[in-house]
Amino acid sequence: MIRQGMRKGYPDIGLDVPAGNRHGLRIELKRRVGGNLRDPDQMAWRARLTSYGYTCETCCGWQDAARCIALYLRPVLSASQRNTLEASIPVG
Repeated sequence: MIRQGMRKGYPDIGLDVPAGNRHGLRIELKRRVGGNLRDPDQMAWRARLTSYGYTCETCCGWQDAARCIALYLRPVLSASQRNTLEASIPVG
């Protein structure tokens, strides 16, 4: 991954949409079972990005990430857009 320009510990998903007083959203994806939640490189990036004004989350699975994105975007979407987005996220 480093050859692809990625840095060790940097979050897996980036959403560069300002919402409220935050500059964007960064998500670290973990497996539902057996994912290491305390990697030192990831914790360092999380602290750095948070200090820069980003929201940083750790999500277990894509459904959790989808809910996190919907929650983050809620303040910048219209009611109709929120309803559409939230209805498309599977439960569970």
